Amino acid sequence: MADETKNEDYFPGAGLEAKNWYLGRIEPESGRLLQNEVSSGQMVISLLAGANAGGSVAMLAYISNPTRNIIPHSTGVLALFIAGFVLALLLAAYAYYLNLFRLDRWNSRLASFYRGDTSWRGLWTDRQVRWARLTEVLGWLSFTFFAGGAGLGIVEIVCQ
Repeated sequence: MADETKNEDYFPGAGLEAKNWYLGRIEPESGRLLQNEVSSGQMVISLLAGANAGGSVAMLAYISNPTRNIIPHSTGVLALFIAGFVLALLLAAYAYYLNLFRLDRWNSRLASFYRGDTSWRGLWTDRQVRWARLTEVLGWLSFTFFAGGAGLGIVEIVCQ
């Protein structure tokens, strides 16, 4: 059980005014985290998945047209688009679990603060997730594969 003699930096020992101040700061942060973590990367992920899938469909439509000659590296172009699409799907799954992890960690730290095990400053420290950069890596890889597939496809079609 929390030590009731702790100073006002801990929730159980705080007075009514301090508790209201804490709650006034925590509730908007919790709402912001929930909203931000749910929707933060969805636009980028949707764009990457749509662009790669659209590029794949366009490439398949071009390849399957019997009136045109098949471009020399059509399989490579299609493979780049599909790799970009698969990376966008991995990004979506990873971003979902990363957001879930951040929200779960916030809730556990908040419970610790309410019990009096964590101070107000301790609640806000070390909020970074070390492996969160993987979302950027997956996003840029997906974009790079899309750009490579689109660039190679355009060069092959123009030079045909």
